[in-house]
Amino acid sequence: MTEVFGGENLKQHKLLASDFSHFIALNNGGTFLMNPLPLMCQTSPIFGLAAMDVNSDGFDDVLCIGNNSYNRVRHGPDDALNGCILINQGGTLSYSDGIENGFYVPHDGRSLISIGNAAGEVCMIASENNRNVKVFKPKSKIRYIKPPKGAISAIVETIGGQKKSAYIGYGSGYLSGSSPKVLQTSATKSIIFYNNKGQMLISSTHLS
Repeated sequence: MTEVFGGENLKQHKLLASDFSHFIALNNGGTFLMNPLPLMCQTSPIFGLAAMDVNSDGFDDVLCIGNNSYNRVRHGPDDALNGCILINQGGTLSYSDGIENGFYVPHDGRSLISIGNAAGEVCMIASENNRNVKVFKPKSKIRYIKPPKGAISAIVETIGGQKKSAYIGYGSGYLSGSSPKVLQTSATKSIIFYNNKGQMLISSTHLS
């Protein structure tokens, strides 16, 4: 390194790493708060991810699937994950195992997408290598709201007065492509859609 960059440059541009844990970085008004992820969600590689307020408390939770059985013989399979949900408690994530909550994807999970059924309710589709896909429907009522033409984002306000920005896109994790949507729960007060010029397109009232 010294031969390439020179001793003086290395002294002036030294970076030190003291934390190698997996964490989520929370933007706290320009500064970032590092919250470590629960240990159990780090026992296997995670491929499929989806954000959804599964318990209708106003905070987006994180659904995760993964595992990898095709490692080298000396390493063995990474298959400790049953599918999990990281419950968001105001910025602190707690681990909920798929065996306990019903979101059970114990094999090599890959893509995870959301769709709307005929009743307009959201369903999750999880794929596993060389196995049939699995379909899950949340116990709490979550509506699948299709955005109006030209909408690229939305502001979701909860009954508790919190506001969050919802990205409207097609990609959603490893080999996953959900249809554009915004999810509406019993904690949702209103949804306002915007186009690429920042103009409001339509407002949706709370779920009755």
